[in-house]
Amino acid sequence: MKGASYFKALGLKLDKDCEFTLEVNPGTWTKDILHEWKSAGVNRFSLGIQTLNQDLLTYLDRVHSIKDTIETLSHFKNQGINFSVDFMLGIPQSEKYNRDVIGELKEVLRYRPDHISLYILTIKDNYKYYDLIPDEEWVEREYLQVAKYLRNEGYLHYEVSNYSLPGKESKHNLKYWKAESVAALGPSATGFLSQGDKGLRYKWKNKTNELTVEEITPDKFKLEKFYTALRTHEGLNPEEYFSENEWKKLEEKWENSGYINSLKPRMTLTPKGYLMMDSLMEDVFLITNAL
Repeated sequence: MKGASYFKALGLKLDKDCEFTLEVNPGTWTKDILHEWKSAGVNRFSLGIQTLNQDLLTYLDRVHSIKDTIETLSHFKNQGINFSVDFMLGIPQSEKYNRDVIGELKEVLRYRPDHISLYILTIKDNYKYYDLIPDEEWVEREYLQVAKYLRNEGYLHYEVSNYSLPGKESKHNLKYWKAESVAALGPSATGFLSQGDKGLRYKWKNKTNELTVEEITPDKFKLEKFYTALRTHEGLNPEEYFSENEWKKLEEKWENSGYINSLKPRMTLTPKGYLMMDSLMEDVFLITNAL
């Protein structure tokens, strides 16, 4: 409870609409700890579940068990607490164990989380389970199945990897995706200061706690705003970024590939389009001068 006590000792006054999220790993919390953090102002919790398959959980080096996860979900539901769950796709050995991600989500939805984040595992060549990662077709199938299932269950697919019940979108993440100013404190925390058509990004170094600052030029800022807007269900107005000739080329290619969900009043992507974000950005670089 030291962290919560220290935060309260700072004497910070939080706005009544402030979203204060605390990450919680199953099996590492107590009722007293949660109560202390709530009294410090925490009003949203993010639960690092990742999977409900015990065989797969071992490949993620997690210390909790599925029993810990169920107990955590049950507690948060019974207490009526606003919470999100983190799930992961593309886990090593998913094919071997024939992972049923929809079955896992059905179990999770019994506890009706307000928000669900579903990330595709990203790895480097030196990852120890590199050879056990499922192929791209498997991961694509998982992602599209999940997107369809959660939409049918009443969740808004409001960003590439995020779903929420109406009005329960992450306020912090929305500010990030809208390229608005975001404050950050603590080891490895990254913040951003918007300055009109440019900005400053800062990051606290993990070991030294020194602050590094990067200036975001107008050209780079415009590209970043395009990328983050493309990731969301609000989308963007193509006329703000492309000439008529440039957009015609992109529109034809993206429509024929099934990437575009809607053009009016703004252009948004389908789940298939979300999966192809890297390729879409390559198209943009090829057809334009990087905006």
